[in-house]
Amino acid sequence: MKITMDVRFEDGGTVEIDGVTPCSYPDSNFFEAGTIVSLEAISEPGCYFAGWSGDLTGSDNPIAIEMDSEKTITANFSRITYALTIEVNGSGSITPSDSRQDYESGTVVEITAIPDSGWQFDGWNGDVDDQTLATTTVAMDSEKTITANFSRNTLAWWIIAAIAAGATIAIVLPLLARSRRRND
Repeated sequence: MKITMDVRFEDGGTVEIDGVTPCSYPDSNFFEAGTIVSLEAISEPGCYFAGWSGDLTGSDNPIAIEMDSEKTITANFSRITYALTIEVNGSGSITPSDSRQDYESGTVVEITAIPDSGWQFDGWNGDVDDQTLATTTVAMDSEKTITANFSRNTLAWWIIAAIAAGATIAIVLPLLARSRRRND
């Protein structure tokens, strides 16, 4: 007696049946009753095998199944995701605004550092495309932690301090020149 097995998959991989990858899916095969059939789910890059559904459940892979009745089996795959954690050192904000988000493997995320008033962006720590640009990208191929670094804008603080102390322009200009030399 011949028994039918239909094998299907969701995007993200393929299924080998007795060591052979079918040319198309769903793949229908006929087996003698009592035959043991080997199934192996093969993930595509950036995906993982999430388990079987239909007439086969669980996540054992590879797995052998006895053909004791007609079977419809689906291999389920999911995209790998990685967490991007963005921290702030100093006073400023970042976009995306969530400090931790999950992204699918291979996603390139644009990030932007925005200093608060009186602060300046000093650079990124972590695996970013360009550590010196306020807007740059991160390629999500693993878990990532990135830090946006901000410092007080010393030029602005010299001016505010001088004006608050009642200084005249003659006093402020030498302070500005000294501040610029330190920042260079």
